[in-house]
Amino acid sequence: MRDFKVFIQAVRGEGAEREERMFRYDEMAPDADAARTSAKAKFELEWAAKGWHAESGGVLEM
Repeated sequence: MRDFKVFIQAVRGEGAEREERMFRYDEMAPDADAARTSAKAKFELEWAAKGWHAESGGVLEM
């Protein structure tokens, strides 16, 4: 298992009410795809119900 930091750029709202935020997850996974999948699932569980939508993401191996 390797250590990864996964970053998810997310938004909620529209127009003047639009907010942007960067979410960071520390993941231990066999590869970058597995780390991204795990972080995306956590994001969906924690933040999607609060109106946040992932726009993009990135993975950094530590």
